[in-house]
Amino acid sequence: MNTASINQTLPLNKISSSKVLSQGDSVFVRVTADKGQGKYEAMLSGAKITLNSKRPLQVGSSFPAKVNINNGKLEIIISLNKENLLQRALTSLPNKEIAGLLSASGLPQNNLSLNLIKQMYQLELKMDAFSLKKFYNLALKFKGKEKSALQLLMILYKKKMEVGEDELLELLSYLDGSFEAESDRGRNGQRGGKEAFELLKRNNSIQQGWLFYPFELINYKSRELYGKGCIKIFLNSAEKIEKLNFNCNYRGKEYYFYINYKNSRMEKVKFYIENEASSVSELEKKISSLFTKAGKNVEVSWCQKDMFEVSGSDFEELYTFSGEV
Repeated sequence: MNTASINQTLPLNKISSSKVLSQGDSVFVRVTADKGQGKYEAMLSGAKITLNSKRPLQVGSSFPAKVNINNGKLEIIISLNKENLLQRALTSLPNKEIAGLLSASGLPQNNLSLNLIKQMYQLELKMDAFSLKKFYNLALKFKGKEKSALQLLMILYKKKMEVGEDELLELLSYLDGSFEAESDRGRNGQRGGKEAFELLKRNNSIQQGWLFYPFELINYKSRELYGKGCIKIFLNSAEKIEKLNFNCNYRGKEYYFYINYKNSRMEKVKFYIENEASSVSELEKKISSLFTKAGKNVEVSWCQKDMFEVSGSDFEELYTFSGEV
């Protein structure tokens, strides 16, 4: 495994009063500020820390890491697994075919361009300069929701469905679970959601690609709303399940799961649980044991929340590009 070490400048006992970090623990580090000369501020286990890094870090970036104790100080070892390395490689775009395609499209080499390529790969859409530029520019109209809008636009395009800006935003609210609950719409005297609901019906009538099923969890007797979310299922050309992307806000806490299937059998599970007190490694073991008890031998790993947006195309593994593009 490729690693890069970051030495924590504070004593170990100053890291967190609520969580004791041990040798080998999996943690998640978020960079919050660049202090110059290789010094950074970051968040680790709910505490603000100062880091010294030999390699440059980007403010706002997050990464998984392992804990190493060295003479009473904390050493963070960044985990660069296959997926991390792929992300870094495509972000810098060393691949001549990808770089040439983006250059011909007049598009920047940024995360939105990377997600655009991954989504087209997932949906098996033709990659040409005209299509790349068209989808990229359309996504820019949705400030703050560019990546989600980009993914959904291509999903609907694949199914030959046209949609306006207002309808797309409304549909996105159903997919990310932010839609207004039916009980609230009733109390407010609003009907709302009709256009988005019709789009959902049309999309789901085509039993291929992504199917979307928003839901609400309501107490049958009291009618109290416990939660809401969306189940997203990807069917291949043989109408067999390949991916399942699930998100739910239950009593104010967010849960995300992404399941990848191989030959209709569960292969990998990615997850994110908001404000969970357990460490990443503890959560991974706990969830893995649940699948094991159910007779499912799967690889379980924690991921960042934004990777689960709409189709979860961030999880696509692009190793090579060959042939005509």
